[in-house]
Amino acid sequence: PSCNYTPIAGSAGSSVLIEVGLPDATISPALDANVCSGTGTSIAVQGTPNGVVTYTINGLNPTNITLDNGGNATIQTGNLTTSSVFALTNIVLTDCSNVIANQSTTVNVIELPVASFTAADTEICEGTTTVLNFTGTPGSVVTYTDGTTVYTTPVLDALGNATVTTSPLTNPAISYTYTLVSVSIDNPV
Repeated sequence: PSCNYTPIAGSAGSSVLIEVGLPDATISPALDANVCSGTGTSIAVQGTPNGVVTYTINGLNPTNITLDNGGNATIQTGNLTTSSVFALTNIVLTDCSNVIANQSTTVNVIELPVASFTAADTEICEGTTTVLNFTGTPGSVVTYTDGTTVYTTPVLDALGNATVTTSPLTNPAISYTYTLVSVSIDNPV
């Protein structure tokens, strides 16, 4: 006799789904596109779950990261001293490999502000003032101290200059020493 079996649609073992495609990945803009020199940020990568993604920094040093079961990974830039381009170049999953093009993000590194200062007069009469002349990174603010009180300058102008007149210096028995504490800048360009 001849016997035939017709499976019921949707029953176990009645069909197999075979997906055809290549793994892929994308890169998001850096969490902080601009960082101060000596600091870093993180960059999100998304793609085919469990894929191994290769990326470069400024076209050098290929490095691999593995996407998790949700298809996510994070690149930690480390502390940067120069602006850097992070680019995805390849992804591998099992025996499939795919070249990735046009997936990069740039982290811009902003130089740390600097400053110095001088006194217009270093020998003055009791009860008089002197002018402190500050120079440094335009747009920055200088914090300085006389050993007792901490002061800040006005924002350094477009040429990087600011002047501050001291309060009257009244005690001839001591020397007044002014010391630079720090230099900061908000929203540097």
